[in-house]
Amino acid sequence: MSVIGELCFLPSWEPARARFPFFCPNLVRAFSLTRNASRCILWFGSYVVKIEWLISLSNRLKSEARFCERCGVALVARAVEGKDRPCCPACGFVAYLDPKVAAGVIVTLDGGVVLLKRNIEPGFGKWVFPGGYVDAGEPTEVAAVREAREEVGLEVEVEDLLGVLSIEAERVVLIAYAGRVIGGTLAGNFESQAVATFAPEDIPWDDLAFHTTKAALKIWACRHGAMP
Repeated sequence: MSVIGELCFLPSWEPARARFPFFCPNLVRAFSLTRNASRCILWFGSYVVKIEWLISLSNRLKSEARFCERCGVALVARAVEGKDRPCCPACGFVAYLDPKVAAGVIVTLDGGVVLLKRNIEPGFGKWVFPGGYVDAGEPTEVAAVREAREEVGLEVEVEDLLGVLSIEAERVVLIAYAGRVIGGTLAGNFESQAVATFAPEDIPWDDLAFHTTKAALKIWACRHGAMP
């Protein structure tokens, strides 16, 4: 079996079609069935095509709102503040696409950094430190502590802010903390394939789930004299 191509899909299919002569409508249809995954592998006879893509900025930051949350009327696209946004033609409500705030905490257990291997998309099969979305009205430190309890079974105490991390064209803003373990037992839940501890020199830098995951861990590692 030989690998015959690795495709990077940008706003349209044409770059891939031009670069790879074997590109065909069947491949497009197969790809469309897997858009919720971060990557997929397709087989064509004795060949395998590994597909990894980047979703365009317009798709990544596209609102999924269809109806007005105030009056229920179907939304229409209108230019507001220089951008097309979903607007209600009846009451004038504008459905802004707000950032999603996540909080996470990096802790060590017996000298190793606690990481979990994700069992859900995005980042399926990749490693992250405990973290997740902040509930409305929930302090970010409390959210980080809750996520550690839910995802790896540990009671932790937040000690220090590592950084507020955001990436262009990404909706999620990550608030990353350093903390310490004060109780609990290391164990995963349905969202993880595995939980493990890694010596600082063994952190799987090339197998981390998100850019912000790597950025936060690098800040932590720099503070602890353990840069890769």
